[in-house]
Amino acid sequence: MKKCNNCSAILLPGANFCHKCGASTKAEEIQAEASIETKENTLFTEVEDSEEELYLIENEVVSEISTADFYYIDEGNAIELEMKENKEKIAKTSMSQFKISFFDALHKRITEEHNPLQYSDYVERFYQKDFDKILASRLELLLEEQKRMSEKGESKETIDALQEQIIEKLINYFVIGECTDLNEVKLNEKILQYDEIQLQDISFEKMMTDFLQLEEESFKTYKNFITMPPERLETAIKSFAIVPRDEELFFIADATISNTCKEGFAMSNRAIYWKAPLEKSQRIAYTALKSAVRHKEWIEINGFFFNVNKSLNMKLLRMLKKIISLNKL
Repeated sequence: MKKCNNCSAILLPGANFCHKCGASTKAEEIQAEASIETKENTLFTEVEDSEEELYLIENEVVSEISTADFYYIDEGNAIELEMKENKEKIAKTSMSQFKISFFDALHKRITEEHNPLQYSDYVERFYQKDFDKILASRLELLLEEQKRMSEKGESKETIDALQEQIIEKLINYFVIGECTDLNEVKLNEKILQYDEIQLQDISFEKMMTDFLQLEEESFKTYKNFITMPPERLETAIKSFAIVPRDEELFFIADATISNTCKEGFAMSNRAIYWKAPLEKSQRIAYTALKSAVRHKEWIEINGFFFNVNKSLNMKLLRMLKKIISLNKL
């Protein structure tokens, strides 16, 4: 197994960039870096020799300057140089750590919701789109906000949570906006707006339209229950869509091949309802959502089996995860 020359992480097969730190893994680039390092060492030696000659010349000049003035000037320059170097070092370290956190989150997202075998393609897309520049600008804003929060006496947990939220937004923007052709299931870019909306301000009917795009799915969906065939409506209500009167039902989706509505799912302004083949019917309120997990072509919601088709499963998974993250705020 190959390892990254920069951070020693085990590289993914065929990857051109390290998934951990983003360093290039191409042999010719590594050799070029080594060549540059050799040149730098040679240059450093030459500079040392030049500095020795310069030192002898300076000794002659220094004799004409008062000792106090000489040390004052030297100390001021040294302090300024040290402050500049420390600032650059801190900035470089912060960016390196921020990038590692980003790639960790990206790897987690691709593994959980997309095709893990394509992860190296997402990393390459990151550099093709110069996304590290976007990371740098967001990091600058993050550090400023964290500083203000610290001055206000906010807890470390709250400050750390801010970074997690910003990284999640960056992942959403990158995966949905820049990697459409890499994703197994196409996600609607309209869902990016929900990164800036609080849970109490969300219209669940619009959210379902934006995330699920039911009109693009092959199964039958009913939104007008007056025109829905009475026998199918009755079957759906008896089987899984047992919605209380105080809830607003948005749609009923028939997941059966025979169009009987014995299995399927429905969503209201408060909960999701469904019934899978050979399984009991389920109802989970949005406020009670704890987990949404992918298993190959199907998903689990709070540990319960859910399956309509791959496309709908993946889009619903993203929507439920968004609701879960909003519940935590």
